[in-house]
Amino acid sequence: MRHSRKADCTQPEVQKKWLQFIDSGAVDALVITPPCSTFSRATWANEEGPFPLRSSECLRGFTWNSPQRRRKTTLGNVLADFSFEAMKRQLRIEGKLAFMEQPEDLGRTNGQRIPGHRPGSMWQFPQHEEILQLPGVRSVALAQLDFGAESVKPTRLLMRTSGQLHPEMYEGLPQLDGDGWYLGPLPKKAGKPLIGKQGGAFRTAGAAAWPAGLCSWVAEQILAAFQMNSESRGGQVGEEKKRGAAAEVEGAPLRRGPGGAQWRRNPWRQTRLTRR
Repeated sequence: MRHSRKADCTQPEVQKKWLQFIDSGAVDALVITPPCSTFSRATWANEEGPFPLRSSECLRGFTWNSPQRRRKTTLGNVLADFSFEAMKRQLRIEGKLAFMEQPEDLGRTNGQRIPGHRPGSMWQFPQHEEILQLPGVRSVALAQLDFGAESVKPTRLLMRTSGQLHPEMYEGLPQLDGDGWYLGPLPKKAGKPLIGKQGGAFRTAGAAAWPAGLCSWVAEQILAAFQMNSESRGGQVGEEKKRGAAAEVEGAPLRRGPGGAQWRRNPWRQTRLTRR
């Protein structure tokens, strides 16, 4: 199923199915992590890696990309657009949770592989700020180092959750100076580097998965919201049952009891109302 056509989110019919499912209100919490390979800042800082496919000036892909590279950027664009649309649909529904994760937009790198250009980021797509206008949505930066990763791996979450932010989450859009250098909101941290190769493989490959601490934090947010909603729904159901029972009692016929007391028949019990 994972690699079947039914799970291929580049296909319009698959996207339509999932968006309809979200629109139905059936999704309590959405966690979405679109592929970041064509948006990777590492290609700008790593002379050993593949050449960049896009920049902030050519956000949807360089016009000079070869057909093969153009196919890669198109794939990245389709999945980015679908991810933002899924987030928008989910967050339009009151009380629903959503989390979208991508590397932080850290601005320019020391080595400019393409003069006059800086790395493109999914967070530079206009949908990012559009979704931030929806109620309760927050955009926060974090270092996966603070959640158990060996490397810093600066990351951004676009999300809505009913819980408190983690102490090491920094709210606010990426801020760059006039030359494109990163100013925050994430403070500078030191950790194992991700640039370059180790054992013949790029270091970024081993950092694709979230560290356990980040997984736990997101899971706790979802479970807490689910529990709160369940208790709220339980209370509503209880009140509805009480109102329904009272209505049945009020509409039931009177009958005489011992000593002239009047009773109304209740489906679950006899309720004494008046005594004459």
